[in-house]
Amino acid sequence: MSRVNWRRYKPLGRPTALVAYRGWGDAGEASSRAVDHVLSIHPSVLLEEIDAEEYFDFQVLRPEIRFAQGGSVSLTWPSTKIYLTTPPGESPLLVITGDEPHARWKTYVRQIMDLCRTAGVEKVLTMGAFMGQVAHTLPVPMVGRATHPDQLHRHGLFGSNYQGPTGIVGVLHQAFTQEGWNALTLWAAVPHYLSTQEYPPASLALVEKASQILGIDLQPSPLEVEVSEFRDKLEAVIAESEDLAGYIKHLEEELSQGDDLQPEDLEDARDQMISEIEEFLRRPEN
Repeated sequence: MSRVNWRRYKPLGRPTALVAYRGWGDAGEASSRAVDHVLSIHPSVLLEEIDAEEYFDFQVLRPEIRFAQGGSVSLTWPSTKIYLTTPPGESPLLVITGDEPHARWKTYVRQIMDLCRTAGVEKVLTMGAFMGQVAHTLPVPMVGRATHPDQLHRHGLFGSNYQGPTGIVGVLHQAFTQEGWNALTLWAAVPHYLSTQEYPPASLALVEKASQILGIDLQPSPLEVEVSEFRDKLEAVIAESEDLAGYIKHLEEELSQGDDLQPEDLEDARDQMISEIEEFLRRPEN
């Protein structure tokens, strides 16, 4: 059960839970970056941090050591953090974010659910991002799954019929649905050739759609600037290589025709693109 004294926050009203995790289901770090943006633009208070010892394998996801001024050292452990953020004049958001846990998921989900019940949550928006056969030159495709399917049409989302392995976001969505809450999961598609690094366009798309769904101004302007700078860098890479430009054009044509692209047909060009883009974006001057 949550240790938070919720009577202190009760005057704020019933919060909507906004959930996203780093790790599996966060291609291009799109959903975790979207949540970080939400926390950066409105006053937020850290309510609780779930003990990492119970749910993480530190040989899989190790703590990070950092040196500060004066020679002091700090450790950052994998964790789940729960924030309360209060957009002016709007209902509060209970933001749940962090690293996807490695173990004891059933116990972990019960802990999250207990906290949400105590907070009075009745509506939940979970977010994720997946690697897809999409082009960066086209709008970011958005798919969803909802307790009430009519929400998908209302918010211009494609329905998801995915079956197979899932992450903690999928498990939590199912738990929220079984609780009878209004739960919607929002997924953004990230180009497969850009999924191993930050992909700001998908973060922006998630923030814009979340803003529409929640009816809250999530101030996307800082992300819009980041997306513009990212696209300029990316186009500089593509302009230097006919092979890369050809791969993107082929992908656009296949998508416009509605055909299933067979990337193995252009495997060499794809691999070259990934390598060159990553190398370029890692340069210090960028």
